[in-house]
Amino acid sequence: MRAPLTNQAVSRKRRGRRGFVISAELVILMPLVFALAMAAIEFSLLEVGRQRVMAAARAGARVAAMPGATLQDIDQAVAFSMSSAPLAAARQIAVSQGNYTGDPVIIKVAVPMKAASPDLLGIIGFGLGKRVLVATSVMRKE
Repeated sequence: MRAPLTNQAVSRKRRGRRGFVISAELVILMPLVFALAMAAIEFSLLEVGRQRVMAAARAGARVAAMPGATLQDIDQAVAFSMSSAPLAAARQIAVSQGNYTGDPVIIKVAVPMKAASPDLLGIIGFGLGKRVLVATSVMRKE
């Protein structure tokens, strides 16, 4: 006949089982927590990039609305207002200037999302791909 288990032996067995459950929970939940953290970082960086592209489009439209503005002046204003080398290097600008006072001036600035944020979610299949941040600003020519 076997000797009955003591309280210490029973508590050791329970502790061992509890440790396994905690380890299993960590294995299941850690990738999810990691993916959520990466998503928060990536979307924050994309929002900052979107704000910079919008500010750049506004700055370009302000310069384009002035009399005698050239495409080089507009491009410099857009690049300077982005204040980020990767964004400024990857920018694409479309300008539609009016000829007369009161005509609309339209500036469209496009930047690939990969220039604004690293592709942190590409590992799990939610990559940025060829997506683009676009901002358009319209002002009246002075």
